[in-house]
Amino acid sequence: MPATYKILIMGASYGSLLASKLLFGGHSIHLVCLPPEAELINAEGFRVRLPVRGRKDPVVLDSRKLPGKVTAGGTAGVSPSRRAPGSTPGGRSYTGAPAPGRGRRWGRPHRVCRDTSRPPGR
Repeated sequence: MPATYKILIMGASYGSLLASKLLFGGHSIHLVCLPPEAELINAEGFRVRLPVRGRKDPVVLDSRKLPGKVTAGGTAGVSPSRRAPGSTPGGRSYTGAPAPGRGRRWGRPHRVCRDTSRPPGR
């Protein structure tokens, strides 16, 4: 069985679009939004309407019918600055591989790159 995650999304407007896609994977989503929006999402879930070319009516994704779980609330008690699970303060994952965004940079090493703003030989 694939791993499922607890995911925090700031904002319910575009956040619900991303959340609807993550709910298909069975993940638990918590949307941080304004109190009236949070009450409505917790009571009724949310519905995302996606237009599809060649169809008259949009496809409707109902959060209550998807395999994951969604909750919503305000900013109280939310700490997005916590490290991601599996990472350590030094930027290395518990598997020993560099954490995302750390370690090797893609592309050529900076010593190999040359200044291309001047013609060769100058």
